Formats: sequence, C-alpha cells, structure tokens
Amino acid sequence: MVTNLAPYVRVVNPPWNGCGFIKRKKALFYVKLRRGSFVDAECDQLRLDMQHPANIAAADNAAFGYTSVRA
Repeated sequence: MVTNLAPYVRVVNPPWNGCGFIKRKKALFYVKLRRGSFVDAECDQLRLDMQHPANIAAADNAAFGYTSVRA
C-alpha cells in the first residue's frame, strides 16, 4: 500500500463537464459502488465504467446543453 497519497484523484474519462479531479474519498466511494476502478498501483487515476447507469445519466446530463441547442 502506498503512503502519502494525494488528496485528489484524476478521472481519466469524466462523464461530467468541468474539472477532471475529484477527492480521494469520493473516488474510493465510486470504486466501492463499482462505478469505476483505479488505473495504476498508486491509485492516482480513476477510470469510470461507462456502462454503469449512474455514469450514463451523468454523461447524458452533461451533454444535454449541447444536444438541446438548435442551429
């Protein structure tokens, strides 16, 4: 186990708009819910499972502003 972990984790494929970093506690919660998994052994990067219903809903919510605009 790695000591001196950073307080934030980088999300490799964030389904939301904005910053791609989340707090480590939230990342551990996502892993516990099987919404994502850590990419590396240092647990500094999180990859979210885009087949999980909550992640699909987050991606749809983030894309709503872009898909609702009519040219």
